Amino acid sequence: MLWLFRLLLAVCPLDPAPVALARASIHEGAARADPDREADEPLSRVIEIAAFSLDRVEVTRGAYAACALTGRCRASGTTWRDLASRLPMTEVSWLDAAAYCAAAGARLPSEVEWERAARGVNDVWRFPWGDTPDCTRANWGNYEGEGRCPANPGEPVAAGSHGAGPHGLHDMIGNVWEWTADYYGASSKRPTVRGAEELGRAPRRSVRGGACCSILATPRITNRVGWPEDYRDGDLGFRCAR
Repeated sequence: MLWLFRLLLAVCPLDPAPVALARASIHEGAARADPDREADEPLSRVIEIAAFSLDRVEVTRGAYAACALTGRCRASGTTWRDLASRLPMTEVSWLDAAAYCAAAGARLPSEVEWERAARGVNDVWRFPWGDTPDCTRANWGNYEGEGRCPANPGEPVAAGSHGAGPHGLHDMIGNVWEWTADYYGASSKRPTVRGAEELGRAPRRSVRGGACCSILATPRITNRVGWPEDYRDGDLGFRCAR
């Protein structure tokens, strides 16, 4: 049934086409002067990243449901009724996300790929749009009415609801956390080139981007969290790279 899922994606795309990102040298990591930098964030350095492409929006519930109906993905609560849903797919583990991307002929992005895609015109900005947090630029900062952005919905909204960033990607900050391919570990053991494996393999995988309910910290580009591969949550999703 893999052929059926890929045919569905090719003939009647369920999510917008991915964005191609050229080979580039970028600043990765947080500036030493960033007052919000956490211990697991590497200090800013220039690295080179090979060309790749990344999904324009977070994988939707509709696209995931199509994969589940063909038997290539764990159902995770989806049915044929979800095929038209534009909400980001949530309640998926790293294993679920990796399986979906593989079925789509893709993979999860590495952390450095994710960070390169999230960077703005100025690649040392803390957010895609600049250095200052902004409740109107992303869906974040509200959990049951608490947080810095009480006017935001406090739950995931349709993928692509917020304006695209500098590279044409939506919701790189906020809406749902996003799984990456990499194992979560000390920043000194982070891979520095695409395809490199992290040393000292850990049982957790890195997630990036913050979410609708992020209220304890601002969802800066360099903010990292590590969750077990089998962890699922209502504000945790993913997008695929190629």
